[in-house]
Amino acid sequence: MRPNSQLDPVRLAVIAAFFTLLGDFIAFILAIDELQKQKVEEQKDMELLKQQIRDLQKHLEKYNNCIG
Repeated sequence: MRPNSQLDPVRLAVIAAFFTLLGDFIAFILAIDELQKQKVEEQKDMELLKQQIRDLQKHLEKYNNCIG
């Protein structure tokens, strides 16, 4: 009979699988977080571009009013 202080291979495999699952879950959460950060950054960039377009349209209107 084996002493209780030793772990059998099946128990070690289950523990290893648990840590693998835990690592995969953490990686999944971090990936979702990164995607959300990218989405927020893209929205900021889009708003900046929209503002720049509005500014350019205003300048073009002023230019057209001066010429016409």
